[in-house]
Amino acid sequence: MNSVAAIARTDIADAIHSRTLWGTTGLMTALVAISWLSLSTELVEQVDTPLLTAIDSFGLWVPLVAIVLGYEAVIGERESGRIRFLLGLPSTRRELIIGKYLSRVSVLVTALVASLGVLAVLVFVRVDEIPLVPLLSAVILLVLYGLAWIGMAVGVSSIVSSKTRAVAVVVGLYALFGPLWGQIVLPACVRFGELVTGTTQSINLTGRLTYADEPTWFLYVARLSPLEAFDAARYYIRDLLEIALVGGQTTAAHGPNLFGLAVLLCWAIAPVALGVWFFDRVDLE
Repeated sequence: MNSVAAIARTDIADAIHSRTLWGTTGLMTALVAISWLSLSTELVEQVDTPLLTAIDSFGLWVPLVAIVLGYEAVIGERESGRIRFLLGLPSTRRELIIGKYLSRVSVLVTALVASLGVLAVLVFVRVDEIPLVPLLSAVILLVLYGLAWIGMAVGVSSIVSSKTRAVAVVVGLYALFGPLWGQIVLPACVRFGELVTGTTQSINLTGRLTYADEPTWFLYVARLSPLEAFDAARYYIRDLLEIALVGGQTTAAHGPNLFGLAVLLCWAIAPVALGVWFFDRVDLE
């Protein structure tokens, strides 16, 4: 574990010196400010939690930031030849990947927390209050969501043999779980469901998910995409925190939403574990 911590610290120091940390934080802060300021006064007044409405845009650009941070974490070291120096230290390949993963996570979480802090101030200026429970739920969800995409990017970086391939794979994953998920994957699942059940499914496939009168199986399948799991969990985590702190209940279905959170956790861990397994066996040239 000392080697993991040393690699992570060195990588974070590199991110600070190269201004990656500051650039990422500045970019995310600017994006969240633009997102909030673009909300109309009517919309802000209509929703009960404007802060959670404002983080909707995070679903699209947090993956892009995570991809930029993570896609060359390991393959970049291989192509530069620095991998031999890193592995020459008292560290294993597994420790190298885990250290790189933790450093990328640290940079992203720092940027997320900073941007949410700015968002909280902007919300306070506009609505004269800081909604603590929605803010805490946003922190929890965005950290978990960021972990999922960093996990994918670092996992891919550990498996592929060039940065070009790493970019192609992670961009392909973003396209799959983003626009292609709603346009191709979910409609295909619906048609398959119709063939299996012999009935026509009443499912709204326009835009983001709607959860009224949709078959239970569809709610689970949809949440296999990190983007859809994030979108569905925005208000669910808020509800759980309110129940824990002040009591009450939620009308949201626990099964699909807990499954979606588990999916995010799996995306945060499984690609890295696969990358460790593969990288342990690859012949480094």
